[in-house]
Amino acid sequence: MGLEKLLYLQGVGAEFINFSGQNIRIPVQDREGVLRCMLDKLADTRGGIDAKYLDRRIHELDAEPWTVGLHGFQHSYLDDPEISLYLPYDYQGELTLRILSESDCLFCLRLLPADMQIVGDYHIGKTQYLHYRLSLLKLIPAGSEDAKLATDTDTDTATECVESKLDSSDVIEAKNQRLGLGYHSAELIAGKYRYSGIVMMAPRQAFRLSDINSDTDSDINSDTDLDISSDTDLDINSDIDLDISSDVDLDINSDTDTGSDINSEIASDKTSVSTTNTNTNTNTRPWGLSIQLYSLRSDNQWGIGDFGNLTEIIDWVAEHGGDFIQLNPLHALDIAEPEQVSPYSPSDRRRINPLYIHIQAVPEYAQAKFRLQSDEFEALRRSINIDNWLDFPQLTLIKYRAFIILYQVFSLSDTKSSSVRRQEFDDFVLREGEALTQFVLAESAKAGDELPKNLDFYRFLQFVAEEQICACQTNAKQAGMSLGLIRDLAVGASPGGVEVRQNPSQFCLDASIGAPADPFAPQGQNWGLAPLDPISMKKDNFQHVISIVRGNMRHCGALRIDHVMSLLRIWWCPLDEDLGQGAYVYYPVDSLFAILCLESWRAQCCIIGEDLGLVPPEMDLRLRSSGIYSNQLFYFCKHSKGFMSPGEHKQDSLMMLANHDVPNLAAWWSASDLHLRRQLELIDNDAALGDALNGRELEKQQLLSLLVSLECIDKSAVDSLEYEALLEAWISASALSHSALFSVQLSDLIGEIHSVNIPGTWQEYPNWQRRLPISLSAIKESSQVNNLLERIRAARK
Repeated sequence: MGLEKLLYLQGVGAEFINFSGQNIRIPVQDREGVLRCMLDKLADTRGGIDAKYLDRRIHELDAEPWTVGLHGFQHSYLDDPEISLYLPYDYQGELTLRILSESDCLFCLRLLPADMQIVGDYHIGKTQYLHYRLSLLKLIPAGSEDAKLATDTDTDTATECVESKLDSSDVIEAKNQRLGLGYHSAELIAGKYRYSGIVMMAPRQAFRLSDINSDTDSDINSDTDLDISSDTDLDINSDIDLDISSDVDLDINSDTDTGSDINSEIASDKTSVSTTNTNTNTNTRPWGLSIQLYSLRSDNQWGIGDFGNLTEIIDWVAEHGGDFIQLNPLHALDIAEPEQVSPYSPSDRRRINPLYIHIQAVPEYAQAKFRLQSDEFEALRRSINIDNWLDFPQLTLIKYRAFIILYQVFSLSDTKSSSVRRQEFDDFVLREGEALTQFVLAESAKAGDELPKNLDFYRFLQFVAEEQICACQTNAKQAGMSLGLIRDLAVGASPGGVEVRQNPSQFCLDASIGAPADPFAPQGQNWGLAPLDPISMKKDNFQHVISIVRGNMRHCGALRIDHVMSLLRIWWCPLDEDLGQGAYVYYPVDSLFAILCLESWRAQCCIIGEDLGLVPPEMDLRLRSSGIYSNQLFYFCKHSKGFMSPGEHKQDSLMMLANHDVPNLAAWWSASDLHLRRQLELIDNDAALGDALNGRELEKQQLLSLLVSLECIDKSAVDSLEYEALLEAWISASALSHSALFSVQLSDLIGEIHSVNIPGTWQEYPNWQRRLPISLSAIKESSQVNNLLERIRAARK
């Protein structure tokens, strides 16, 4: 019984519904193995978990929270604000509750336990504790006459009080104000005891497309960037509230000629993106392109797609009425291992990969171009700009040589304009604080001998990357895009990366995240990413989660959250194989959704939750009730009769024809993806390949039937249909989707057949290294591609 209770308290699930609808009981030994990954090494004995440790841990998680009058972090909603308090049953004395808002407005209330609603109780020995709930609609502005008694606390009964920000003479009396959205400092005084914590007020729903043009309350649009780790040292012991219940032999090294020159540059606009909508596009159903930024090709780049290319593609798509550009994750990767290139296995999700910097757009380039345009550098740049597959170690080395020269100009300049820029840099460093300092320390320590050890060099790269992505979003909004950039947040971080090493207490280092077995991965999946610890997450007041979300909502109109089910639960795989096959671990989902909704409104940023795969029914309900858009893939939108019609698609969703985890449209139609999977032994034998090909042929016929039924192609033309005509009909039909958002991959518009990623492979296939076969300028000049964009525009009106 003790073990089962601790498993529950730690969030280790007991069962789940698998891909075929079966209820799967997770073996106890697998659940215990995950639990042992979570616990102190001292808890482990050869016979299992030490019994005394088990009892202590249960007491810590189950009982101790009831002894803390005000928990360190709790959330509530603006339309029904309330707070939870915990007191012994026999305490009937007077209580003083004070809340200091983010804007330093003080609210006070003096009350008795009898004034509150009892919603639960717990016995520890002979003492009974009660859980009270208090409506914050009763809060009294501190400037009112009724509040004076509440602010005159009897210091004789608070002899054990600690110094608090609430005692500051700098606070503003909250006359005629209400407690608004944000992270507010709270204090409860009960006799001689004083407790402090954070009360987060959140909206019920995230920022949505319909809110872009609407007038919103200034309280919601607050740009206060609160340091939630601020003045009070909070003791968090909050209780857990979990609900567990055709034949093609692909040559993957082939080369194709590139197109013509691209000469555009990023504008050096350093201002923040205005929240005022300047969009002149009257679309009610926004659409855009999804791109892998690194894959873009141009003659003037340094071997990899960059923010200059992004600016060019923004201008082009905006001219066709597009509303957004959907990006791959831009997170910083491991500088010591440039061959580890997956954007979904980042070193730090709070930082940007400097390789995306457009060198010619850096202000210092004007003084550095004589050196950077030398014969030596031109030869190096051309050498990494030829192949169809990115050479990350080589391009990293060459591009960082250019960065060094740019930094030298920055650090040595003493002109008036350079002093302004230096101040902007200093402001950036101050704003990013300790997290940036720890990041650059790690970068410097891990950098090879050929790279600088100067910390400001790495700060400079982050400063430039930040201003360039800001300029891209500014440009997108000025060009008339309603959303602009859609950024992508990876589900986890590399265990050896800066984010995990800087915050080791927030992660479990003895497990990684993944997924249980399904038809695409019969052995299950291990993604090699360190899982966040749900208990530590709460003890930390969710500071790390908030910093990740807030940082990735900057400079974009929407944020796609990869594997959004991780807000509720995620599969943990013990690193020690002797500890079993893994289990689901549950997270404080209510608090996480509330944080997302609050941060979404503050950033004026819509949220898209990638909910593909094994999705609990509860998750779909939460996404809808929280105003978070789901994510659909055309390939998976099927029913018993074949592919769904556009009107059957989910309305509150982003519909994508394809993404980085599935074959491109051309590969799917030719079935070359199946032949490649057989080459890579992801399909076990020729018989299995034959079955897969038969299944694909059936799906192709279902697609044709759908297109005929929508009158996108004539039935008499089916047998002689060329792929170009099929693509036009396919995209035109899909763009009619009932979904709120629609995107198509740039690679699909040009008929690219190679995949950027094949799930289940590592060294067998060069994932995340494929460049587009033609340049961006050639794509823009293609009449076929421009015609496809116009067809999408027409369908989305």
